This record gives sequence, C-alpha cells and structure tokens, in this order.
Amino acid sequence: MEDRIKKGLLFFIFIILIAPLSEQCLNYIDSAPVNGAYIISPDTDFSVDSWWNGRFQAVKTKYLNDQTGFRPDLIRLNNQVDFSLFEKLHYFYGKLGKEGCLWDRVYIDAYYGFDFIGQEKILETSMKLKKIQDTLQKLGKSLVLAQAPCKGWYYPTLIPDLYKDRSRGITNLESYTRIADSLGICQFDFNTLFLRLKEQSQDLIYAKQGIHWTMFGAALAADSLINFLERNRKQPMPHIYWTKVDRVVNARFTDNDLSKPLNLIFPMTSEKLSYPEIHFRNEDSCKKQKAIYIGDSFLCQWYYMGLFDHINSDWQIWFRFKTVCSPKYPYGDPNALQVKDMDWMNEVKNSDYIVILYTASGLSNLGNGFIEKSYDYFYPKG
Repeated sequence: MEDRIKKGLLFFIFIILIAPLSEQCLNYIDSAPVNGAYIISPDTDFSVDSWWNGRFQAVKTKYLNDQTGFRPDLIRLNNQVDFSLFEKLHYFYGKLGKEGCLWDRVYIDAYYGFDFIGQEKILETSMKLKKIQDTLQKLGKSLVLAQAPCKGWYYPTLIPDLYKDRSRGITNLESYTRIADSLGICQFDFNTLFLRLKEQSQDLIYAKQGIHWTMFGAALAADSLINFLERNRKQPMPHIYWTKVDRVVNARFTDNDLSKPLNLIFPMTSEKLSYPEIHFRNEDSCKKQKAIYIGDSFLCQWYYMGLFDHINSDWQIWFRFKTVCSPKYPYGDPNALQVKDMDWMNEVKNSDYIVILYTASGLSNLGNGFIEKSYDYFYPKG
C-alpha cells in the first residue's frame, strides 16, 4: 500500500512537471491571456557572437519563460493564492481598501491633499484660464472646465486603514472649484453631482473595482453635460436617452479596470453593474457643433458609447494635450497624431466649444500645458 502511494505521488509530480512542457509544444488547451500592460519577450536567432557574449542565452531564457505552457493559468493561480491568503495584490499601484474596494494611490493622494500644488499656482492657472475663456467667448467659442468625479470623495469610508490616522489637507479639487467659481470661470462640477446622485440612483455610478465612473454613470454625466452646453451655447443639441438597461454582475468596458489587471481566478467583489442601451433624440434636426475635448481617461467612457459621433459635427479628443483621438484616429491607434505636430491653435479657433475634463488626480497639471500655451499665444510677453 505504501509503495503504491509513493508511486502515485511520483507519477503525479511527473505529470505536474511535464504538463507545461507538453502544453508549450502541443498547445492543446487555449488559455485566456493575462490582463494588463506587458510585453512578451521576443525570440532570438543563434549566432556564435551572441553565444559567446551571453546575449543569446539571456534573451532565449526570457522568451522560453514567457512561452511556458499554462503560464497565464499559473499566474492567475499564484495571484489568487497570494490574495486569498495574504491579501497581496500583484499590481504596482493597487491598494486594497475596505469591502473589496480597490484603489490607485493617486486618488487617495488627491483626496487627502498630498498632491496639493499651492493656492498661488492654482490662482495663477485659473486667472489664465479665465482670460482664455473671455478671449474665446469674443470669438464666439465656449470654454468649459469640468471636474470629473474622484473615487476618494465617492468612497471615503472605504479607503485603506493605512490612511485612517491621516488628516486631510487643502486639495487641488476644492481649491480649483472655489477659485474658478469666484473668477466666473464656466465650470461643471461632476464630483459634487455624483455625490448627490450616490443616494438617489438605483444603478451603480462608480464601481469599487474600477477607476472611472461606470458606463451608466458616464451616461448620466453625458446627459448633464449636454444640457449644460445647450444652455451655455444657446443652441439645441441632440439629447441622450435610454429605454433599456442591462443589469449584470460581469463588468464590461472599463468598469473593472482596477481588478482586471490583478488576474485573479475569482472576482474580488460582486457588484451589479448597469449598461444602458443608448439612443439620441432630435439628432437630425439639431445643428451639431465642432468640439475639442482635452482631459484624462474619463473621456474614454464617452468615446466607447459613441457620444461624440452623435452630438458633434466634428470632434477631437486631446488626451492630456498630447495624443489625438478623432474619427480619423480611433482610440489606441498607434499612428495617432500628436498635438505638438499639428496647428492646434487653428483647431481651437475652428471649433465651437472646448471642454477641459480632469479628475482630481490630474489637477496638479491641469490642461497639461494647454492653458499656459494658449495664454502665451493670446497674451504674448513683450
């Protein structure tokens, strides 16, 4: 009996050792790829020189390691064991909060004011923005500063215990909102709106496992922005609406963009997410306007729902005033145009309105240079 157990264990160990190699050679099981940003090491050709200088061995080792059979499944198994036993996350920026709420450190920093840039800098930037807004208004253009919601304000009680003894300081978000209001800057505060909707909406508008507003939250925000722009521009715009909402537990689009890169076997937390079937009213009868949207990744959810194609005659997204996304350059296009390589001020002059949308973590560099360069253009020194 003891001998049979030993042989059985030996056979089991042999199978465990041989299985990855057989999968690598035969590829008989199609494993789902791992999520997140990573680069598969390339293969290399043998040469005498690369052999003697050691480059062939180093590159080949990395390549074979990435080609190991069942590697994605083994990564998920390892990550699940580490999380289940030790609450360890295999994600560089990831922080685990209460009730399975996931955090990126930048949102915690923004909420506590750790990234505060100072009242003087915020006042200087706001005054430049006000002058740019006034100049564009004389040209018949509108400039809107929109404050995207921040997870720190939405889920303050779920922030990791690591920060429970920290006191909050002055924040960029609250300072920008207050100063912009006092200067008469045209702004829309989505952060305050979401805090008000948090207790009213039966559908989740900010997910514990995500960074951004949910797709349903983005739809509500889009409806509010359209109404705001319509009043500001005094021109009718196509209106967003939905009659059907899918409520599911399997996240779509970016609603689990923090939990997805963790590559776990089981979901970290269970949330019922809502996905509206989007339609647009009076799309053909309204005179659509040309728009430029400058901001961070909170613009992506509007892009995914096709918002810009329906409410604008032409549109561009300038992600952090760097990469251009447009009907010509879809999101993620490796050949996308860079703002620095185009006559971007001419694009501004030919647009009807510009929306600057940033969440709190991006306010330490609001506009990513757009405000300063636009101000220098309209108000050159000397």
